[in-house]
Amino acid sequence: MTVEIQKYKQFGPKDFYVRALKIAVPVMAQMLIQNLVSLIDNFMVAGLGDIKMSGVNITGQIVFIFMVFMNTICMAGGIFMTQFSGAGDKEGMRQSFCFKIWAGFFVAAIFTFVCMGIPRQILGLMVNGNSQADVILTQGEKYMRILGFMAVPWILSTMISSSLREIGEVKVPLVISIVATFVNTFFNWILIYGNLGCPRLEVQGAAIATVIARSVEAIIFIIYMIKKKPPFAIRIIKLFRVNFKLFAEIFKKAWMIMFSEMVWAIAETITTALYNGRGGADVVSGMSASFAISNLFFIAFSGIITATSVIIGKNLGRGALDKAREEKVWLLNGAKIFGLFFTLVGLVCLLLVPVVFRNLSEHSQSICRQMVLVMALYMPVWVYINGQFAISRAGGDTMMGIMVDGIGNLGFVIPGIFLMAKLTDMGPVMMYAIIKSVEIPKIAIAHFWLKKEKWVVNLAKKEVKMATRNIVVLPYDEKWKQAFQEIKNELDAALGSLAISIEHVGSTSVEGLAAKPIIDIDVVIKRSDLESAIKALATIGYTYEGNCGIEDREAFKYSGKEHLMEHHLYVCPEDSRELKRHILFRDYLRSHPEAVKEYGRIKEEGAKLYPHDIDSYINHKSTLIEKIYKEIGLL
Repeated sequence: MTVEIQKYKQFGPKDFYVRALKIAVPVMAQMLIQNLVSLIDNFMVAGLGDIKMSGVNITGQIVFIFMVFMNTICMAGGIFMTQFSGAGDKEGMRQSFCFKIWAGFFVAAIFTFVCMGIPRQILGLMVNGNSQADVILTQGEKYMRILGFMAVPWILSTMISSSLREIGEVKVPLVISIVATFVNTFFNWILIYGNLGCPRLEVQGAAIATVIARSVEAIIFIIYMIKKKPPFAIRIIKLFRVNFKLFAEIFKKAWMIMFSEMVWAIAETITTALYNGRGGADVVSGMSASFAISNLFFIAFSGIITATSVIIGKNLGRGALDKAREEKVWLLNGAKIFGLFFTLVGLVCLLLVPVVFRNLSEHSQSICRQMVLVMALYMPVWVYINGQFAISRAGGDTMMGIMVDGIGNLGFVIPGIFLMAKLTDMGPVMMYAIIKSVEIPKIAIAHFWLKKEKWVVNLAKKEVKMATRNIVVLPYDEKWKQAFQEIKNELDAALGSLAISIEHVGSTSVEGLAAKPIIDIDVVIKRSDLESAIKALATIGYTYEGNCGIEDREAFKYSGKEHLMEHHLYVCPEDSRELKRHILFRDYLRSHPEAVKEYGRIKEEGAKLYPHDIDSYINHKSTLIEKIYKEIGLL
């Protein structure tokens, strides 16, 4: 039986951050590869001159708005996807994915209409007041009309890759992304400049290359879904069998995320348009070039958001609320160091400006260098606030985004940038540096909001209305030994030499200790034997459910075991920390009868006080458990 307790350390152990980095690094690597290709795209397009690069980049600013829409869908569905993953609820995961697909197709339809129907009108909003607006718009329109063809493959790739990351499968999206980015780079080289006998298509060639790459990416993701069948995979016919009640709950979260994200996106778009109006094509290309460079260290945002969402979301989904509180502190303090590290990365990236953008004017390069410097210095602030948002959204607290972004952007950023544009002759870099200082008070608002703990919610239990059983604690029963032995005999017969040992753990394993009448069992194996153990257990009615958010503790459910006492079955490698915790805690209690007596009293008391609230029941026991953990060296 897993018991979570509250701790107050500011930083977690080394292996916690290693686990977080195992989630974050592949995601950041995927983003780095994509952003490097984007940088190469910018390098290739920059060779066509300031005007053509400006046309491509104002289109990118419109694509950015639709990307925010898609990220909102992913975040809303991802809140539930991660928690259902932690709870081992595959149907909930499928419905979360179904929501993403339908909402994504809606966004794809709007994107296609904008790109093919009214591109010049929309792009015109981005260069209002620019002295070279007409020629920039001509190039942007050519690029944007072709991008309309990428909507559906873009949606499919985004929804599948985000879902894989949300269940902790981060390597597959990385590999597929590498393939797609090589495809994009190859076709850019061919089509922009007319290599290998192809026509020289310039900005249109860049757009065609993007469509091809997105299409290849989507095809590979679909093939992976068909062959590997991740737990959220759903047949096409079942896309039409939606759980409208769950969809409504996801939408409640989605509109609040949408509001905060769109307020942010609108603020960014307005400020960008005002920056672009402070000169000609040199300003547009210089600002755009700076973001292309900065995207190389902005990968930190994807890393901190994904790692935080997965770790916190899975804890919440399996009901480990105290563990989520504890790891929230560890993650936010780690984010401070993470942000400082990426400031250094940003400073190093300054060296790329004269290399990648040597074909731009000197004024454009100067703007680019100054902007990269400003953004690098803001990285600790931005990484930290992204961690705060990820924590709140992992528990479904989407109201924090409305409060923080609503107050920050509507109250300060948008009015402030208009005032600076109207009343001063500041250049775009100084305007940007000043207006971004609003992020600092936003951190303070988020800090106090998180202390309300509105994010500490098990949505997998709450929204799907999973059955809540009464918490019953009974006096120790000698029959529990025999019940364990009967289960062990069946496991021994199926596993044979795969099982190094089969351990009776949890409260029923301690003679004289009051307990819930459920046998907890850890099967100890060699790490390399997990797949064989899963297959062997399947032959006697056990179904593998993953680790449910706890590393190196693989959970199984069962059917057809009416002849056996109710039990929880876990498989652990012999070096598992969770196994060590179970064994040390059990052995301590077996050798300390006074602790058994006190622990039993607290359990019985907790069951009477909180007969229907497992989280409060666990919290009631936490003080004594923490004391024992300290004695046996687990803290």
